[in-house]
Amino acid sequence: MIGQFVDTAGEDMNYAGGQEFDLPASWVSFAADHLLQDPSHAQLIVCLTGLRRTSTKAIGTCEYDLAAADVYPARLTYEVFEAKTGRRLARTTMPSGEADIDVSCPESVVSTAGATAPVAQAPKGATFRSWLRPLILGPAR
Repeated sequence: MIGQFVDTAGEDMNYAGGQEFDLPASWVSFAADHLLQDPSHAQLIVCLTGLRRTSTKAIGTCEYDLAAADVYPARLTYEVFEAKTGRRLARTTMPSGEADIDVSCPESVVSTAGATAPVAQAPKGATFRSWLRPLILGPAR
């Protein structure tokens, strides 16, 4: 079971944070709204550890009540760690550009001094799930 998505990428971009992957309920140990977390069942932690914009051309816009944020293609790096030991089990870098713009828009965005940070387009959920599947369903490593 995945315990949490953690964003440690460090680039000044907004990101939807895993909500776009539509993971099977049996793979996660928390409710979608994060209010019913039960970390005692987590075996894996998935971290977004790298996020880099790959183009200067916006491919869409996320609209909010007080702001709008441009969406850009990006390259995202994910790492999976064993929750109990912290041992890294896997790492991958995947391009965005396959997901719908609506799926890439986070619920809120960071905005400072009137400027809204751009949004990284999400990778395709099927691509992410196919990478994660053997870690969830395969034999222990």
